[in-house]
Amino acid sequence: MKKTIIITGASSGIGYALADILIKTEEYKVYNISRTDCSVEGVINKRCDVTRSAKFTKTLKDIIAKEGSIYAGIYSAGYSIAAPIELTHEEKLRYLFDVNYFGAVNFCRTLIPSMREYKNGRLILVGSMVSQLPVPFLSGYCSSKAAIGALAQGLSQELEPFGIKCTCVMPGGTATAFTARRDKINCHGTKYNDAYCKMLARLGVTEAKGMDAKNVAEIISRTLAKKAPPLFLPAGLTNTLTSVAAKIVPQELVSMFVDSVFVT
Repeated sequence: MKKTIIITGASSGIGYALADILIKTEEYKVYNISRTDCSVEGVINKRCDVTRSAKFTKTLKDIIAKEGSIYAGIYSAGYSIAAPIELTHEEKLRYLFDVNYFGAVNFCRTLIPSMREYKNGRLILVGSMVSQLPVPFLSGYCSSKAAIGALAQGLSQELEPFGIKCTCVMPGGTATAFTARRDKINCHGTKYNDAYCKMLARLGVTEAKGMDAKNVAEIISRTLAKKAPPLFLPAGLTNTLTSVAAKIVPQELVSMFVDSVFVT
């Protein structure tokens, strides 16, 4: 019998690449929950906005009621805004956290009871390397991904007695349509404009030259098969080394390095 996996945000990017890989193994039954369908043949689409809490919860419960055991839930839905915090409207930041953090909380809370009943399950949350290396003018996004990392760590401790494993996968710059879809503001005429425009340009180049979404998806796919998956999983060797460095190098030097890459 195929194992059931639910992915949010599989209509594009990393989620799409992961759905494609998992379907081709013929080992999994894959559901996608997103506002637009995943075009991978064989994926079962459920259209839903993760910020619509009641509908999102119902969509998840309907899948659980039909399938019973859920082997894994992968939260890959995401939203980003690039803007100076001073100039960012509160509703934008709240929406960002609704998608990136509270959607993930709702996702996990709804899946946990079924996983606990079967004493098995995997929760994989797509975080980001910027949780360790915050980038100027991405403060809101970086904060939401840092929250995802903390959520994964807390869940791992809470759920370990029930056989449920939790992993936070941390991609760095990744070549996807996420770059073009990033929300931006017009900083023209403000004190931030020069640095902001420089950051956007350099970030675009970094992401365009970054890992392919398929490579990140392959890392997640391999993690699903591990008996003892890691709690934090930087995607790829470069990100792994960067993650280690960010933990041992003084924070002032880390900030200087990030500034040199993106704004100075």
